Amino acid sequence: MSVREGILLLATKFSGKKSKGTEQSDLLGAFSLDGADASDFLEGYMEKFNVDLSDLRWEFHFNADEPPHSRRILPIDADGRVIPYMPITLDQLVAAAEQGCWQFDYPEHALRNGFSSRFSLSIFAMLLVFLFVLHSLF
Repeated sequence: MSVREGILLLATKFSGKKSKGTEQSDLLGAFSLDGADASDFLEGYMEKFNVDLSDLRWEFHFNADEPPHSRRILPIDADGRVIPYMPITLDQLVAAAEQGCWQFDYPEHALRNGFSSRFSLSIFAMLLVFLFVLHSLF
């Protein structure tokens, strides 16, 4: 069995589903692996293929936290814009298995906690509403 076939078989095992046929451009998306499922798959991949994934920055590729569609850790570029997800491809995982480690050139970035910024905005909005109501009463 080739490395490529082994990775696809492992993804099928962890997802319990067949590929949507997009594993060349987005392996995790092709098997609907997100959140804890994606993390579990990558741990299984590390063990099976003896790959060091310590350089993989999950916040660029998928949401390791639940819920899957609520991005909590946001990589921010130099202009302050959120860097969109960069899918993990089958070819990248094959290359990492052959090299024994994850190699990816991440852009320069800073990390921002998306939850705390949304929470802060929510508190600020509630305070404004409270002040508006208070002002309208007097």
